[in-house]
Amino acid sequence: MKFSNRGLAAVVACIMTVGVLPVVESDASMYYPSSMFDINTPPAGYEEFENTEMYRKYSEYFTPTHLMYYRSTKNPCYFAGYYYFDFSRVDIMITNDGWKEIYNKYNEVLNMDSAEVLSDDKTVRIMDYINLRDGTDYGDDSDAAIMERYNAIREKYSILKEMCKEMYEAGCIEAAEYRPFCGIGTRYDTFDFWVKGFAGSADELEKTVTDVYEYATIRAATVEGNYQIKVCTQSDSTAEDFFAVLDAVNAMDSDFEVGVELENFDESVYVPSLSSESVNLLTIIQKEAACDVDGSGTVDISDAVLILQHYAESAASGAATASETDMDVDSDGSITIDDATEVLGIYAQNAAGVMGS
Repeated sequence: MKFSNRGLAAVVACIMTVGVLPVVESDASMYYPSSMFDINTPPAGYEEFENTEMYRKYSEYFTPTHLMYYRSTKNPCYFAGYYYFDFSRVDIMITNDGWKEIYNKYNEVLNMDSAEVLSDDKTVRIMDYINLRDGTDYGDDSDAAIMERYNAIREKYSILKEMCKEMYEAGCIEAAEYRPFCGIGTRYDTFDFWVKGFAGSADELEKTVTDVYEYATIRAATVEGNYQIKVCTQSDSTAEDFFAVLDAVNAMDSDFEVGVELENFDESVYVPSLSSESVNLLTIIQKEAACDVDGSGTVDISDAVLILQHYAESAASGAATASETDMDVDSDGSITIDDATEVLGIYAQNAAGVMGS
């Protein structure tokens, strides 16, 4: 069988790809699965808020047990604040207690915040986490505590994967669901606030409010002198309108109390997820084992070269070698450039610290 120019060009192209792979790297400080979530990037439909003049002026109304505030670009009366973060989380489905001895081997170097057997007695959850509502005092270093754990994801991924591989080979586990990062938060709404113990007239209060924002309304409560001030009543109302009315009421020459509660505790309201995709580490481990065609224990360029050599020889002579099954990485029944591409993909991911998919 004659080796066509087209086939030769394809092999050469692959070999050239192999040649540049050692320099594969990214400017990003951390790597994720296909979602490529970046803790420093606002979720879709939201924008940075903490570094704005509004946040600096009105931060007292945003709960101190939250970090990473973002503002909705679709509805500028909505904000999202996050209080819980987990990092490098892996849920391991165990089949026997053999996992404990293996975990203890890795425990010191991993130095995770938590490792516990869940209530189903079949899942072990290992993770780092920060919960700003559980009473832990992070002082002024909560930002630093979050970034320390976030920046450790890349290194800990490799260790967790190696640990799970050992557990799997020992027959201790049957799955290992891994999630690099997740943030959980609540929504903040700049819709209304309360005035309590107002000694003046309702007309006086209403005029103060509507002079600032004509669509704002007041509603008297059952207790005399108490009023609900509703500001964001229109589809184009904004937080700027809310705080302008609030400032005007606070500036009134009268002795009364202003109550502001922005946090919405209704769990049904939408808060964007700060979460990267989850993957089963065993799927990655098995894929890497398939790509290790030379049996060296490592997926590297030499594995791709072996496949490419075999492909070139087979294309030229039509003869297949005894090792063909081992080189059929994608299990499609034939050795092609696709198999080398699979190997190169795993190699590039490992070289750059990227999780497989």
